[in-house]
Amino acid sequence: MLFDLNFDKYLTLRFAKVIYLLMVAFTIFTYLVWIIAGFAAEVWLGLLILLLGWIPVAINVVLTRVGLEFMVAMVKTAENTSMMARNK
Repeated sequence: MLFDLNFDKYLTLRFAKVIYLLMVAFTIFTYLVWIIAGFAAEVWLGLLILLLGWIPVAINVVLTRVGLEFMVAMVKTAENTSMMARNK
């Protein structure tokens, strides 16, 4: 599949779930690191990151999801279009 030089099969559909889970896990891990670093620097900074840090985390997860859904929709459209072209 990786060596399909005709690009007849798409990898996006197979890896979308894995990419999404990895991005969510990485985002949460990064948030936890920022919380720990904030509390290590100053207590008020740790509390600030704890209270407001979830906002960029949520935005990142939503944008990742929207981007992957867009890619999957494009791939499915391309697959359906190629099937319609072959049937004519």
